[in-house]
Amino acid sequence: MNPLDFAKGYLSFGWSLIPILPETKQPAVKWAEFQERKPTVEEVETWLKEGWYLAVVTGDISGILIIDDDRIKHKLPEWGFESPVIAKTSSGGKHYYYKYDREIHSHSNTKLFIDLKAWHSYCLVPPFKDREWLSRPSENLSKLTPLSDENVRLINSDMAKEGVREPLRMADFMDIEEGARTESLHRIACSIFSKTEKDDGLRILAGVNQTYNPPLEEKEFNYQVSRAYQFVEKQPTITTDNPLRDVPRLSLDIEAKTPDRGTKFDPVFLSSVNETEENVEWVWDGYLGTGCLTLFSALWKAGKTTLLSHLLKSFQEGTPLAGKEVKKSKCLIISEENKAIWAERRDELDLTGDIWLLSRPFSQRLKYNQWVSLIQQIADFCQENKIDVVIFDTISGFWSVTNENDASEVGSALLPFNLLLNLKMAVLLVHHFRKALGDEGTAARGSSALGSAVDILMDFSRLPDDPESPKRIIKSFSRFKETPPKIVVELVNDEYVSLGTFEDVRRAIKFDHVLKILANFPEGATSKQISEEWDTEIFGKGGSEKSIRRYLKKMINEGQIVLSNEKSTIGKTEANIYQITMDKLDTTPKELSVDILSNDKSVISPTEEPEDPYKNIPGYWDTIPKDQWPDWKKEGGEK
Repeated sequence: MNPLDFAKGYLSFGWSLIPILPETKQPAVKWAEFQERKPTVEEVETWLKEGWYLAVVTGDISGILIIDDDRIKHKLPEWGFESPVIAKTSSGGKHYYYKYDREIHSHSNTKLFIDLKAWHSYCLVPPFKDREWLSRPSENLSKLTPLSDENVRLINSDMAKEGVREPLRMADFMDIEEGARTESLHRIACSIFSKTEKDDGLRILAGVNQTYNPPLEEKEFNYQVSRAYQFVEKQPTITTDNPLRDVPRLSLDIEAKTPDRGTKFDPVFLSSVNETEENVEWVWDGYLGTGCLTLFSALWKAGKTTLLSHLLKSFQEGTPLAGKEVKKSKCLIISEENKAIWAERRDELDLTGDIWLLSRPFSQRLKYNQWVSLIQQIADFCQENKIDVVIFDTISGFWSVTNENDASEVGSALLPFNLLLNLKMAVLLVHHFRKALGDEGTAARGSSALGSAVDILMDFSRLPDDPESPKRIIKSFSRFKETPPKIVVELVNDEYVSLGTFEDVRRAIKFDHVLKILANFPEGATSKQISEEWDTEIFGKGGSEKSIRRYLKKMINEGQIVLSNEKSTIGKTEANIYQITMDKLDTTPKELSVDILSNDKSVISPTEEPEDPYKNIPGYWDTIPKDQWPDWKKEGGEK
């Protein structure tokens, strides 16, 4: 018989076959689909023409499982298994075929030199690699019997100690090659689901899958994970009298010497929780807090690293940044920029404090287990050196994520940050915007799982109507009331200063305009008179009498103006008269206008109007929508 005749016979048995590379004994194609369907004769014929071997896929698809007794090769006597269908290998070992009648998982017993090929595994069949049948399967296949529980326990005996399995190690289930991925994933999934909530388990397993070579496709991954979860759900509750033997407990250690830090199960009564117990201590007021994860996103070359450099300076000296207090802190920055750039930046800003740099530590994308190991090393280093803040600039240059739009993969990569957050460190992740900017905290590139997982979102952007401006907007979304929602900042005299929010800017400029109008009314003016003097060409809407009364009320509360004892009678109605306070009244009209956005003390004279009346108020035109600009401004000229 030629190989094709053998293959046709196997297909007639209802077996699923896959092609095997002769030199590696690895599948020659992606074979996940042949765990669900059987190949056609034409497909098999094509494989044979390539010179490939054939293997049978074991488990439910073919209805068989195989014991591979390889003891002869190691100069040990055969164990003595029995089956009506047996094949012999070139080394003298034997393959014993059994009926697959229940869920049994593959395992290799390295102590006994016996392998079990069961759920979604495969095994070479005769006549390939000099294998031969000792009994004809066509005559004896119907006589196959299920493998006894005793033999299953025998083959799995190297996994047990006094009847209880030792913990699985996560590292043993990473970097798995094709051919063993599904079985590996199923085993680790069963273990994870036996001790972890489903959603957390899915994120961990998605990360494990990314270490496979290659990762399982989404359909196969979901199938294996679903099977494992259903299997665990059906098991009895784990007790000391009835251990769940088929699901060994998982150790989340990456290295055997690493203590288990993966879980924290310590529930408390809600009534016992108080606000100060887990109180956040701010290292940068409103933006960076102990035990908090902050995402700082911007477009490329928008100046985010420049801001971070000044943040390091503030950490060193304990000086404010962008109008917010910064606590003197020790910092570790993991950067994608080289050391030469950082040396120049250090000398320029005189960064001589407790600042540690880890520059370009890797030359290739990390796998998930390497990523977890890196975070663990960072946690150990920071704990030893009493680091307060850890910065990743940028996070996409270091984490194990290969598809930023995959929520499961992103979620898995974020979990290890708990190793840092649980040590009360502030963690800052620097990231890039997506090409099509989003709103309401969705501007950061990739899956929304990133934004939803962090405590504080900071979007750092140029002014929308003036991208050439040195001013920048920090728009924030936070779990904390201390975080300002939106401010404008600018680098002035080598220091980032806050220019206030857009709302602050508009309000201050309108109040300033009211003061200028009142300066022309020594005896005071009514809201109606102020409204009539309102410069709609410059300020647009906002000069209605109702709006003016709202401004005046706030200005009284701030002490900028006072109500006169006199009232103005308009018809039968008495109207309040508003006056500038005495300190303002003693000031010359030229000094009434102040620069509300910076330390620049240039002023506007109401009598000597410059070409652009508001060119000395930094940021003024940024606060006015373009459709409300006067014609001369829209045309780019000056008044």
